[in-house]
Amino acid sequence: MKKARLIVVLVALLQSHPGLAGAEAPQGESAGLAQQIQKSSYIFVGTVQKINASTMLMVPASDRTVVVRVEDVIYTPKTFTNLAGKDVTVQLSEPNSVAAGQRLAFFTNGGLFGDSVALVEVGHRDAAKDSQELRRQIAQALQDKDDNALQRRIASAALVVSGRVLKTGTPKFSERQPLTEHDPQFLEAEIGVDAVEKGQLSARTVSVLFASSLDVMWFSSPKLKEGQEGIFLLHKDTVKWPGIKDRYLAVDPLDFQPKDQRERIRRLAKVAR
Repeated sequence: MKKARLIVVLVALLQSHPGLAGAEAPQGESAGLAQQIQKSSYIFVGTVQKINASTMLMVPASDRTVVVRVEDVIYTPKTFTNLAGKDVTVQLSEPNSVAAGQRLAFFTNGGLFGDSVALVEVGHRDAAKDSQELRRQIAQALQDKDDNALQRRIASAALVVSGRVLKTGTPKFSERQPLTEHDPQFLEAEIGVDAVEKGQLSARTVSVLFASSLDVMWFSSPKLKEGQEGIFLLHKDTVKWPGIKDRYLAVDPLDFQPKDQRERIRRLAKVAR
């Protein structure tokens, strides 16, 4: 019974992966394909090896399960294992909807991970029909997703500047800092400003707090270093923490962008206004 509950919990957690859910559907593509792209966290081309079969003991074989050999991974989260060349179990959205030997593009989400992998299908398409166009549409959906997320972050920023980190150090706080396992371990960076991309700033430098902690809550936050150049998306009051009210923060993974993203930032900033 405990194993069954564990399987249910794992499936629920992994199916909740956002994938491309925040992306706008690319113009000109069918609504069905757009939805499949947006709802999937793992997209690949593969050939069905066996029907009514499974690669995992915890996933019983049925008319909804097939074994697929992954040939070409089109999209995967950074934390996902590269499954190219491996056999995986796919739980079909519709029973008996594929046949052995078919080469298909599968749109899936994570299901179970162990000696093998079981994926939950959102949908599938014939990979033999214009796979390059499919790649183009998926690439566009991914770019739209990234642009939309960055645009929202720019819109919420109090100040966006391009420049260089001049120095980092320990900040002074107006209130006593609490003791907690999730302490962000704030450090302060002084940024020499080359240009203001959003907001107003009369000074040539600006100070920003960033989380130096490697705790799970702050692991992906920008870790600013002296000499680092780029674009800084600075926010205020986005983190409730003693003594930091009205101070600039860079704590979201998107809050630092490489300097070669300047034109993209400027383009998205215009839309965000």
